[in-house]
Amino acid sequence: AQAIQCYRKAVELEPGYAKAHYNLANALVEGGSVDEAENHYALAIRARPDYAKAHCALGSLLAKAGRFEEAERAYRNALSIQEDLVQAHRYLAWLKTFTEADADLARIEKLAGRRSLPDDDRAQLYYAAGKAHADIGSDPDRAFACYARGAELKRAGFDYDVERDEQLFSRIAAAHPHPDAAAGRQESSARPVPVFIVGMPRSGTTLVEQIIAAHSKACPMGESGALPRQVDILDRKFGATYPRWIDGLGAADLESLREGYFRSFVQSLGEDTGIFTDKMMDNFKYLGLIVRAMPEARIIHVMRSPLDTCLSCFTQYFSTSVPYSYDLSELGRYYRAYHALMEHWRRVLPGDRILDMEYEALTREPARQARRMIGHCGLEWEEACLDFGQVQRLIETASVVQARRSITSDSVGRWKKYEKHLKPLIAELGGLAC
Repeated sequence: AQAIQCYRKAVELEPGYAKAHYNLANALVEGGSVDEAENHYALAIRARPDYAKAHCALGSLLAKAGRFEEAERAYRNALSIQEDLVQAHRYLAWLKTFTEADADLARIEKLAGRRSLPDDDRAQLYYAAGKAHADIGSDPDRAFACYARGAELKRAGFDYDVERDEQLFSRIAAAHPHPDAAAGRQESSARPVPVFIVGMPRSGTTLVEQIIAAHSKACPMGESGALPRQVDILDRKFGATYPRWIDGLGAADLESLREGYFRSFVQSLGEDTGIFTDKMMDNFKYLGLIVRAMPEARIIHVMRSPLDTCLSCFTQYFSTSVPYSYDLSELGRYYRAYHALMEHWRRVLPGDRILDMEYEALTREPARQARRMIGHCGLEWEEACLDFGQVQRLIETASVVQARRSITSDSVGRWKKYEKHLKPLIAELGGLAC
């Protein structure tokens, strides 16, 4: 909010200040003011027609809003100005379906071979090339080689030790040894109920939220960081990181967490809102905390074939931090640790708290599974939930295209095309490999 205020002042003082309009638009996107953000991208471009990054950012906004044809035009405008704008190549690749002898693929591969580019830029291009070859479908080995090269370049750019996550998940389980869900507290119906959608990336969480978002009483909040922010506040209070302070957590702390969490959403929720969804997938780490602080909360755990999930992670360039996804062995170890923690939650938390939603079941029988989800959220069924592609909202994840299309089983069993390349992953998954 403070940034927006400063940028507004800048464009008031200098209406033709293109970069200020661009930065204001970026901040407005973060704040959810879509129409105003689009206007300021347009003003940035009007002030500076050759502003390639503004064209690209406008394309990203339009794609998130489901306006794919307009988005493609914006990306192509950006590339006509700056042919080596890597982000525009990657975004365009994710939006379109490639065909044989595609000129866009030729440009991507030529640029990826330019060793003067930063490794992260080349990584993005290799992921785009992998997507292109996967679309064409004639050479899965070449597609996987592109993905693997992109992952290698990306992984070399940061430090990560999967053992730290394994140890963290074990500590979380040990800190919640039994059901302790706010004994004696009454569930409140005075305000909207939070629905936490958790799971691994690329497991179908965006699709699940999109189905729920089609309900007239639901408000989708996407990948909110509201709960992790409240956990950070408690980390600072106790001078230790979660879950080391769980035993010292008192009723006042739980109430403070609860109230702080709801304050994050109060301006976004309407009078008729019955539930709101929080699709921060990593919130699976906090399920024990959630049921203590918010006993009315509903939890939907989205599951997909471990091999399909992990392959989809490995073949995706993430703009946010998903550090375990760029090495097949690390990915398998992380998945096992996540799976073990979810098994723990099923054992110790009240049986009606978590609804396991299988992606494959959702593709086989969408109407039945959608009804299960809506019922778990405490809402009456509405047929609009099966017409979820028409929901007007920003989708901020890599599933921006898939989540607006009809449900299909096209991606079920995708891992089989690449099975011979997945041996390190299969070895780490062990009995989970399926």
